[in-house]
Amino acid sequence: MDWLYPPVCCSCGRIGKLICEQCFSSIELTNQLNCIRCGEPISTGGLCVRCKNQAPHFAKLKSLGYYSGPLRDAVISLKYQRNIGLGDFFSSPLSDIVLKEKWKIELITAIPLNSKRKRERGYNQAEILARPIARRLYIPFSSQLVQRVKSTTSQVGLNLKQRRLNMKDAFEGNPELVKNKTILVVDDVATTGATLDACAKALKEAGCQEVFCLTLAKTIGLQDNIAG
Repeated sequence: MDWLYPPVCCSCGRIGKLICEQCFSSIELTNQLNCIRCGEPISTGGLCVRCKNQAPHFAKLKSLGYYSGPLRDAVISLKYQRNIGLGDFFSSPLSDIVLKEKWKIELITAIPLNSKRKRERGYNQAEILARPIARRLYIPFSSQLVQRVKSTTSQVGLNLKQRRLNMKDAFEGNPELVKNKTILVVDDVATTGATLDACAKALKEAGCQEVFCLTLAKTIGLQDNIAG
């Protein structure tokens, strides 16, 4: 199939791989100068102002790289151009993050997509990322751990307060499946972490012991999250 329809780099268009080696090597990976809780870039170690003032419900959020350049192109290609092979492509480096962090995960799930958007798109891009990670780590995946129970508007253009309000009570955890479990929640992009936090809150309220979050990309935070 690759001979008949060779893969094309989603960033530069070079034939051969879904992301060529040159583009992959130019991805700006997240570094150590991040908030130890939400992963927001800060000038020093420790907690960012936002996490100091209001700790998120998840234990930790990690991302592969920043939402720019080839990684931004990859997210857009996965999300809007049905380039679902990118889920397998990124499963190795994302799985390596879990192993490096030594998270003791028992179940893996993905942020549930708005039902209207899922019908339009035909798939949930977060689930496309999460399933191959689960296979690599030999950890069960389930899309039934948490459900989206409220329709929400797009988070684009909203500030932190508006994002939190938009996602309030948007999710509901399944107590029968999550009670006393440590769960990994996967999504494509984290901006302020409001969506992941709302999902983690629902899981914790359903009896989940601990929630860790993993995303492909992390945007540079909003101006109301000045770190210190």
